[in-house]
Amino acid sequence: MLSFNKTLTIAGRTIAQNTPPLIIAELSGNHGGSLSQALALLDQCAAQGVEMVKFQTYEASTITLDCDRPEFVVQTELWKDRKLYDLYKEAQTPFDWHPALFNHARKLGMIPISSPFDRSAVDLLESLDCPAYKIASCEMSDFDLLRTVAKTGKPIILSTGASSIQEIEESLTFLADLNVRNVCLLHCISNYPTRAKQANLASIQHLADKFNILVGFSDHTEGLTIPTAAVALGSVIIEKHVRLDEDTESIDSAFSLQASKIKKLIKACNRSWKALGAARVMPFESEVDTLRFKRSLYITEDINKGDLFSHTSVKSLRPSGGMHTKYLPQIIGKAATKDLKRATPLEHHMIEGWAQKKNILITSASNKWILITLFKKSALRKGLKVYTADMNPECKGQKYGDEFIQLPADNDPDYKQALFQACKENHIGMIIPTRDGELAFFASIKEDLNEAGIFLPMPSKEHVETCIDKLAFYKHCLNHDMPVAQKIAPDQVRKFPVFVRHRTGAAGQHAELIHDLSELQAFPDLENSIIQPYIEAPEYSCDILSDMNGKALHVIVRERLKIKKGESRKSLIVNKQNIATLAKKCADSLSLKGHSLVQIFDHPHKGPLLIEVNARFGGCSYLSVTGGLDSPKHLIDMMLGQFKPDTDFKTFYGLESHRKGKNITYKHKSL
Repeated sequence: MLSFNKTLTIAGRTIAQNTPPLIIAELSGNHGGSLSQALALLDQCAAQGVEMVKFQTYEASTITLDCDRPEFVVQTELWKDRKLYDLYKEAQTPFDWHPALFNHARKLGMIPISSPFDRSAVDLLESLDCPAYKIASCEMSDFDLLRTVAKTGKPIILSTGASSIQEIEESLTFLADLNVRNVCLLHCISNYPTRAKQANLASIQHLADKFNILVGFSDHTEGLTIPTAAVALGSVIIEKHVRLDEDTESIDSAFSLQASKIKKLIKACNRSWKALGAARVMPFESEVDTLRFKRSLYITEDINKGDLFSHTSVKSLRPSGGMHTKYLPQIIGKAATKDLKRATPLEHHMIEGWAQKKNILITSASNKWILITLFKKSALRKGLKVYTADMNPECKGQKYGDEFIQLPADNDPDYKQALFQACKENHIGMIIPTRDGELAFFASIKEDLNEAGIFLPMPSKEHVETCIDKLAFYKHCLNHDMPVAQKIAPDQVRKFPVFVRHRTGAAGQHAELIHDLSELQAFPDLENSIIQPYIEAPEYSCDILSDMNGKALHVIVRERLKIKKGESRKSLIVNKQNIATLAKKCADSLSLKGHSLVQIFDHPHKGPLLIEVNARFGGCSYLSVTGGLDSPKHLIDMMLGQFKPDTDFKTFYGLESHRKGKNITYKHKSL
């Protein structure tokens, strides 16, 4: 179990739960390109009672490339359509300013620290006796930088924006293996500015408990309310961007606090620390756009086939798209398999002797942006890409993967050939079908896919068809002695209301509550539908991960609190062992493989009753992934032969999600 020191000392300033929160004033790019403006901002910070100031130490050429390819251009909000290089060029604090800035801060009685972005930055800061290092969110997984900073022996403040629990754990484990114990995490939402409902402050205590570590908050919200609440929830550090009152032009001014309000922030946070009380209903929004700006490996100069990779020809840079930075030491000295141009993201097949890369393909991408994002987070850690496919090149899901493939409709005679050709060209190693209408087709070509080296985590065609056909599923349950919601023939209905559902497809999207006989007789395609009594009882969705032998490994039970168009919009992870046991029995009876979803009523008199089963991810499966069943990660591990059958699965009972549009909020409830 990971464990870190609960007291840090930076230049004589103690940081702990029993000391007032440390307010760090972040100058970032708010110098406006002027050293005199930066010094004036330091004067204002000191006058407001700031204890610690922070700079950012990098040069544009060490953080990215001067390139106008789409992946090197910001696509969202505040800095839309600006090249990364131009953005960082404007924001950078020149190296030759640093001695003056550090000296001035110290003369004013403040502690200066900085965020380095590469080895040259660390060398400069060491020459200035920087007492601690802050690692920015997008550099959290840059193991070369972490190793360099760890060698200094200084305390490390590690920001977690746009990172999964697994990524945070991997970085902390890396530091712990280097015998680093003086670490403080910063909960961070990498949206600029961050709206109050996105702040997800509940993560502060969650991170502290999970990793046994001090946690602070890197704040990009406007005003004082959110950082004050963060202190009440246990934050020992508040990092806040600051600017001169009159400065509205500097690159980060839009989400920075005016210098004249810093004293109010300090007082408010100190009051909150003394009171130690606040609500925990905090929202969270997907940071999918920020994933693009995590570091990965890029070619930095043209090289020829057979040339050996070196530290000058391949580097850890923003954006993502290349292999994970942790592979850099293994790549140096290996030969290139082909000619490579500058600004090319480095991929496995470009390296002599490297195992063939296996990417992931998610079909019928359409509106599956959440599922795509979950797979992308896990794939990024393995240096893999997530491809999305759909017949519609304008579908919503196409922009969330690394690459998009337009395929014909799955009933097109050329579909299979186009699919296999796309898989071959893009080194696809696993396919994740997402739509009921395509599941039987993929199950029917499973052997062909296997011969092509493509992993398909799905059951047989026979069992897929049983899942899709609700009447066949009803009979299957009766034959296997499993309690199931009753099905009634149209001429046997004696009591209303009833639910009428189409035999195939997602039940919730093809269900209608019928109140009388005339409504029933008017229901379209009644002969191909099933009828169920109206049951007023809690409904549960059970996310299940099964191995390739058809054995259920873990189940997470979610109570469906709010449903829209058949999908859960509000769900709560609950500890219902009788529901979980029935779900496992159902999955095993159908020899389900990979991720599946079983839906169950908890009848007040009859107990749990099966409703339906889907041999795919559900619309709200993201809650189970967040709550302990990271099926995207486990399926990727299965594809790579790295899955551990004895995995100790965890479940975070009481975790609740609420989805509204693209905004997903989480909170913890006591059960």
